Amino acid sequence: MAHPARRLYVQMATANALMVLANLALAVFTLGGWYFMPVAVYLGLAIVAWAIRFIVFAFVRRHFARRNWHSLIAECGGDEQRAYAMLLQDIGYGRG
Repeated sequence: MAHPARRLYVQMATANALMVLANLALAVFTLGGWYFMPVAVYLGLAIVAWAIRFIVFAFVRRHFARRNWHSLIAECGGDEQRAYAMLLQDIGYGRG
């Protein structure tokens, strides 16, 4: 079984990869609109696309982080300090 903190990183990397793909899809959509829309409409569309990215990606990251943090605490027997120490150790803090 994978280390709990490593699994958290893998899940966050998966979420980030999905967000990059969604970002590319929105970019292609907005860039494709350049050819058949007036400039003002295109700029409005680009602003809306960026707002969608910000809202959705912020929600997804927060959801995954909260869920994975609670999962990590549960795997450490409910000890939040131990889970936090494990997370810090896994990302390299505390090593000489």
